[in-house]
Amino acid sequence: MPVSLKVDGLNADRNNKGALAGDMANPGFQFSLISRLTDGVYLKDASLRYRLVNPAMLRILGVASEEDVLGKTDRDLSDTPAALLREKLDRETLTLNRPLLNQEEKISIPGEGEHWYLISRVPVPDNTGTTPAAVLGICRDITDRRAMEEKLARNEERLRYILEFSRDIAYLYDLSSHCYEYISPSVTTLLGHTVDNPMSISQADVEAMVHPDDLDHVRAHRKRLLEAQRKGEPLPLCEYRLRNSRGEYRLFSEASAFILDSAGKPKALVGNLRDITEARRISEALRVASRMETAATLAGGVAHDFNNLLASIMTNAELLEIKTRNDPEAAGIVQEIIRCAEDGSALTDQLLAFARGGRYNPQPVQLNDIVRKSRDTLAGTVPPNIRLELSLRESLPLTRIDPSQMRQVIFNLVQNAVEAITESGQINLGTDTVTVPPETAAEYPGLRPGKYVALFVEDTGHGMTAEVQERLFEPFFTTRFSGRGLGLAAVYGIVKNHDGYIYADSAPGAGTRMTVLLPECDAQPQPAAPPAQMRLPMGSETILVVDDEEPILTATRMLLERLGYRVLCAKNGREGVELLEKAPGTVHLVILDMAMPVMAGPEAFARMRQIRPDLPVIIASGFDLNETIQQVLDSGAKAFLKKPVRMQQLAAAIREALDN
Repeated sequence: MPVSLKVDGLNADRNNKGALAGDMANPGFQFSLISRLTDGVYLKDASLRYRLVNPAMLRILGVASEEDVLGKTDRDLSDTPAALLREKLDRETLTLNRPLLNQEEKISIPGEGEHWYLISRVPVPDNTGTTPAAVLGICRDITDRRAMEEKLARNEERLRYILEFSRDIAYLYDLSSHCYEYISPSVTTLLGHTVDNPMSISQADVEAMVHPDDLDHVRAHRKRLLEAQRKGEPLPLCEYRLRNSRGEYRLFSEASAFILDSAGKPKALVGNLRDITEARRISEALRVASRMETAATLAGGVAHDFNNLLASIMTNAELLEIKTRNDPEAAGIVQEIIRCAEDGSALTDQLLAFARGGRYNPQPVQLNDIVRKSRDTLAGTVPPNIRLELSLRESLPLTRIDPSQMRQVIFNLVQNAVEAITESGQINLGTDTVTVPPETAAEYPGLRPGKYVALFVEDTGHGMTAEVQERLFEPFFTTRFSGRGLGLAAVYGIVKNHDGYIYADSAPGAGTRMTVLLPECDAQPQPAAPPAQMRLPMGSETILVVDDEEPILTATRMLLERLGYRVLCAKNGREGVELLEKAPGTVHLVILDMAMPVMAGPEAFARMRQIRPDLPVIIASGFDLNETIQQVLDSGAKAFLKKPVRMQQLAAAIREALDN
């Protein structure tokens, strides 16, 4: 028999508080309680017709009163998918005679849009207590909760993506269990370790991967971190080395913080590790490059000033040589002065090479030819206890270099290798080809991607420490008591000046391999020019000498007058221009210094060309041929002379400029 659904006493006196206990069994009082619920409540008979609904359920169904609902099915009210689903699940509850709990369903409420509900259904038995006669449903609005859960899920998904695809290692370490609750997957990429169960990894396991020299530093950092956190100070970073699965140590920077409990005691440690090995190496390389640039600027200035002094010494010595030709003893002393000045000039050439003051004569050449000739020259300088072997790559591409400067590079590298071998050993001098891809070039400041011709000098000597390699190309740095420390500095400057790259591979006791990379070129080699005939021509023209060094002015004037010329002197570019303006037709040639106060050589040259476009000008400088000097030559200067200048060289250059 169906259960009676008739509800009486709905108008019971709710203000009679004394009768409350007795009323709790009254159906009317029970319905009064249900009507106060914010959850929707309904009761359907076995035919799935509504027999009871509270106000919250009326709102869900979108009707105004009970009369619009009671005695009707969901199909009578609406044919929406939500209504049909609700009827289907109600029937399933009756058929199976068991509760159907916590079903999430989406219902569209008129005027409010779609809401999500958590609906539980239970069968209501008849008087026999065995056969379901009705279904009772409770609908709870979970729209806000579901939106919050979806937001949390999206945030969790974003966080998971960030952690899983990050190049940093994120972790969470529980201080009570002494185990890691989380380690991000990037640990496999950065260290090669697979972590299936972070809880199985202890702090001792991690400390076993820390470099032994860094372990005390890491432990002390934890104490400093907690102290800074409690004081509200900026949290310090910690840098230390970790061993990867291949046994290599990588440098990491750790940013971490303690998670504190309500009592202010640390309960967990959270942080991330960033591999800074390559970044630190590049930073160190840039720092070294910056230091080398500073040293190069200083070396270039010193060499320029020293060359000016040598120019005065050389010119005066050659004047004295003319006067002492009939005195063999005095002539010998003068020759010694000239020889010392030439040695000093060779020394400044090394400084200028390091300072990258310029190339003398770059041209397309076959590097193998230079190496073979250099090997023949070096054969007599290498001690007999050291074998000098060649290893040349056949069909080597051309490279655009200055042959004389490259011979100096080879000589300096071989001599450095000789000095690294204390007893017997071997030096391999060879060539090869190298292709540098962009990703490799990006890791080495100053190295450009492309194809290179490689020169290498490899020795079996005592090798170098990392500290020595860091300062290897600095001028005046040497590990030998007698060395000046300029050979490798000059090599560095020459290579850089040829748009090349040089590096060393070495370790204590493992020898050294010096590699020079020079860009390939497609041009054809130029035939060698015939040697010029040295002569000392004379003249009678008027020459204007412009130089800010008084000793050079005096010595040059005396030398030119000795050669028969009339000489005008100016102490700076402006004074030289003014002299030319006063007598533009009387000056036949100008010898112009480049680096001067008041008005430098390039500006003075431009002003002089405005006054006398056809006036021959010879450029002189204590620097090598560089971009600034080349621009002046391209603008019409006749020749460039690098100080100090020998008398024969100066005399020949003057006559060449005047006669042609």
